[in-house]
Amino acid sequence: IVKTKEATGVEMEALSAVSGAALTIYDMCKSVDKTMNIGDIQLTQKIGGKSDHAVEYRPNVGVITLSDSISSGEGVDKSGPILINGFSDVGCSVKHQKILPDGSEELVLTINDWIKNGVELIITTGGTGLGPRDLTIESVEKIFDSKLPGIEQALHAYGRGKVKTAMLSRLTVGVVNRTIIICLPGSTGAAKDALKVLIPTIFHSFHMMQGEKH
Repeated sequence: IVKTKEATGVEMEALSAVSGAALTIYDMCKSVDKTMNIGDIQLTQKIGGKSDHAVEYRPNVGVITLSDSISSGEGVDKSGPILINGFSDVGCSVKHQKILPDGSEELVLTINDWIKNGVELIITTGGTGLGPRDLTIESVEKIFDSKLPGIEQALHAYGRGKVKTAMLSRLTVGVVNRTIIICLPGSTGAAKDALKVLIPTIFHSFHMMQGEKH
């Protein structure tokens, strides 16, 4: 039995270990028994890993990019597409996308409108820095019914483990009318890290909100 605490499976590592052990025994005993052979090696059961979550619920996802330069056409949105493709690749429907300037009053209006239209997971990227127009967190936290500090901590911890300056990043996660809102920094690195942290664990939260066991 091989166990890990990560989201990925280790069946290939387990099969390699068994094969290596069998070859070692064969090498040590071949002089005693010339008729030895190595029999079938197979995976009998796998629990966990991404494939174990294949039947889990997949929410409708919306992505909002906040940036003055991108909204004005001077910059190119790179983080938004990373998030869209990441969630689409695991089976989520991502039909809602919007680009807004920093500090836009449309942010909360857009979130509320998307919630009414069935979007269950809304991710914003950008507008979380320390500048005077970085108002994403201040705007969104006002409408939270509750916060999800565990997800915040997981995202922060993963980022700090890679880049020291991640401690200066701001983010927030909460729930509004059973829709999860995650506000991320605007860098491509933050978007990629978020996918690694959130998928597939975030999907289990929708089972929990429906009253299923943890």
